[in-house]
Amino acid sequence: MARYFAGQGGDVVDGADELSDEELFHRWNSAMAASQSLLLTSQKGPADWNVTLPDLRSRLSASQLMHIDAPDDDLMTQLLLKHLHDRGTSIGPEALGFVLKRIERSHAALEDFARDVNAAALAAGSAITLPLVRTLLTPG
Repeated sequence: MARYFAGQGGDVVDGADELSDEELFHRWNSAMAASQSLLLTSQKGPADWNVTLPDLRSRLSASQLMHIDAPDDDLMTQLLLKHLHDRGTSIGPEALGFVLKRIERSHAALEDFARDVNAAALAAGSAITLPLVRTLLTPG
């Protein structure tokens, strides 16, 4: 979602809670001066950040907040199938089940995996099979 937002011309601050108040306030003001949208991402809500600048605290409390949970199995399945379909390929049920049990539960991880597994299949001149998926997802 953040990649899409940035691609549309917005400014994305990933891990915003890890920036100093001054850095975050500067990014906020820069985005506003440029009439640019600003997306702040964090593992916790702004109320849990250690913000000491009153102006920044006020702006954060007035901003829209959205909590996005990790995707469930159905969404993971649909996203992976879509990413593979967009690349002109597919995956069988056995390999798909293997992937879903082992992959990080995030949109970015699914997109990265689809790119990597498609490249590996093309390089090997094969379909996306369980053995191929195992080589990408099994450590060692």
